[in-house]
Amino acid sequence: TFPPTQVSDVRTATPTANRADELAFDPKDRVLLVINNADTPPFGTLITVDPASCFLTPPTPANKITFDLAHGVNAQDGAEQPVFHPRTGKFFLSIPVIGANVKDGGVIRIDPKTGAIEHTFPIELCSPAGLTVGPHDDLLIGCNRVFDTAGNVWDPNGTVTAAPKDVILNVNTGATKDVLGVGAGDEVWFNGGDGNYYATGSGSPFRPLPAATAKGSTPLGVINANDGKLIQSVPTYNVPAVAGVHPAATAHSVAANAANNLVFVPLGANNAFSAFAVPNLGPVPDCETGCIAVFGRGEDDD
Repeated sequence: TFPPTQVSDVRTATPTANRADELAFDPKDRVLLVINNADTPPFGTLITVDPASCFLTPPTPANKITFDLAHGVNAQDGAEQPVFHPRTGKFFLSIPVIGANVKDGGVIRIDPKTGAIEHTFPIELCSPAGLTVGPHDDLLIGCNRVFDTAGNVWDPNGTVTAAPKDVILNVNTGATKDVLGVGAGDEVWFNGGDGNYYATGSGSPFRPLPAATAKGSTPLGVINANDGKLIQSVPTYNVPAVAGVHPAATAHSVAANAANNLVFVPLGANNAFSAFAVPNLGPVPDCETGCIAVFGRGEDDD
């Protein structure tokens, strides 16, 4: 109906002052996995959905999945993006840090029927955040932290070279492939229309620094999903429309339309993107209160 009306609402836990952040849906079992990332420890909740009415069944304590050592994964820096993988029939969830060492993160596999944490796939030097299902038995992991070539968290003021990357994980074998030169960012997306992954780079070391006053590109990575190679870095632009005032946000979200291969990147307020996109027209106030940048993909030459 239009305008849309609220059908149902539930709480993931009581008490908690923190929001539910990200979620995934299992259409076979009609179950949502909803993540509360800001609680200590973070947790997930399985919520059953009625397919006819969209009514949500209020969860019980038995539907709560706590991400701590006692339950099989010692999450120390929240929990990020869940996805449902149709071929395996399982949920997968990115965990930025597991245990005491910041270099150790992972992706966990969760049974949507029982909530059991079945397996942890270790992912090092990444801090997994974004997660998307690829065309094969794989996931692209968007890394949220930049490490350096010595294996430490990269220091922008130091002398050791940054080594940004995202990671492709085979969910059957656990094998990983590093995609070098992209990230760190947040959300990632697979576009079935062109066979590419799209990865945000809001924390990329290739943006101007220091980050608090940076102005310039925060590159969006385009990755061939078949061979895992980075094929393009697209400037998403982060220059203030009003001088002296930093843009309100970085480009950390992305989505694509498989029907026409348009790619959508939200930009925060006070962004002069329109002047960058149409330079001959000069600055216009199209993105001063926030906007969505739309990128097109050219036709292949015959």
